[in-house]
Amino acid sequence: TAAPMLAGTLVTAIGFMPNGFAQSTAGEYTSNMFWIVGLALIASWVVAVVFTPYLGVKLLPEIKKHEGGHEAIYDTPRYNRFRQLLGFVIRRKWLIAGSVVGAFLVAALGMSVVKKQFFPTSDRPEVLVEVQMPYGTSIEQTSATTAKVEAWLAGQPEAKTVTAYVGQGAPRFYLAMAPELPDPSFAKIVTLTQSEEAREALKFRLRQALADGLAPQARVRVTQLVFGPYSPFPVAFRVMGPDPGKLRDIAEQVRAVMQASPQMRTVNADWGERVPTVRFSLDQDRLQSIGLTSSDVAQQLQFLLSGIPITDVREDIRSVQIVARSAGNARLDPSKITDFTLVGTAGQRIPLSQIGTVEIRMEDPILRRRDRTPTITVRGDIAEGLQPPDVSTAVWKQLQPIIAKLPSGYQIEEGGSIEESGKANRALAPLFPIMLALTLITIIFQVRSISLMMMV
Repeated sequence: TAAPMLAGTLVTAIGFMPNGFAQSTAGEYTSNMFWIVGLALIASWVVAVVFTPYLGVKLLPEIKKHEGGHEAIYDTPRYNRFRQLLGFVIRRKWLIAGSVVGAFLVAALGMSVVKKQFFPTSDRPEVLVEVQMPYGTSIEQTSATTAKVEAWLAGQPEAKTVTAYVGQGAPRFYLAMAPELPDPSFAKIVTLTQSEEAREALKFRLRQALADGLAPQARVRVTQLVFGPYSPFPVAFRVMGPDPGKLRDIAEQVRAVMQASPQMRTVNADWGERVPTVRFSLDQDRLQSIGLTSSDVAQQLQFLLSGIPITDVREDIRSVQIVARSAGNARLDPSKITDFTLVGTAGQRIPLSQIGTVEIRMEDPILRRRDRTPTITVRGDIAEGLQPPDVSTAVWKQLQPIIAKLPSGYQIEEGGSIEESGKANRALAPLFPIMLALTLITIIFQVRSISLMMMV
């Protein structure tokens, strides 16, 4: 029996081989399954065929011969009932085979109602809170809003430690997360609780406090750590196309569908809302008459508004730039920009209002691209107890009327967890033929017959 046991052990271990050699982010988590299962099975086979018989010989007493010979050993009521059952199965082989096929079909149909999850949520006790102010918000306002949420968290009994990172994401203390890019309108709070139960209680209470108006000026997201490849949101759809304006219109339709779904919450787009910007248009004829160029005006405005470095202060190997700019808070008031005074080539004072006009425009605060194509990602979280693939599939079906009417050059793609699952499956696909070939080779070496191999 040692050889058949070894063949079965190898076939089982080979079944995990795609996980062991998959070149994907998911493979970083599942690759150890192949090595652990393989080594454990081979070790158990060695124990079963060598160590266990050896212990039996050494520890068991001498076995007395059974009266009636070898056949009498199996002449027991329990074994006789088993023999009758086996005979019944053999005599009605087609009925039994049909029953097995029917049970298999019922199980296959039942798989459609089984919830699917790419990777489970983590049991770590951290609660992650993302505070997103409107793009363009100063870091002072972001810090003030974050302080309100931080103070609320610090007063909760479940919170052991509360740490806030304003203007950037938290350091990457966990594999399945990625730090956010520096952004003065963003902050992240990491709250450590005592247990998984405390984490869940704090999450729900914080969401209720936010719904009651804890930080109405910001979009606050409450999440936790998850296993598996990192995806900022579990459900996401990318809208891609050449024109940003048309892209926003399509993205708004996608957002409306997602917001209308009872399975979704905190739906948003990564471009954010349009923000007012100050646009100063120069009068080129007027500039030429006073001897200035657009570059001269830009340099002087930079000096007045943001400042320009004029020298360095050095101490040992350290140096710090000295920046010169206009004094007071007038430079921070867009309504007073026309009150600035420039200096002409002859030293004359020239009010800014005489060489151009100021207008307020609504512009996109950030433009994101994917493969050099403008792309808006509409994403959101899902209700508790639901699985991302199920929600993504349901929303994707609701988006089909929008997809059918897309203009030429525009498309909508699935993102989020379902995309990461697809990447993992594509990484496994090339390894399945190798796994199948090794399995067949192992079986044929054991049974020494192609017909018996096909039966197995």
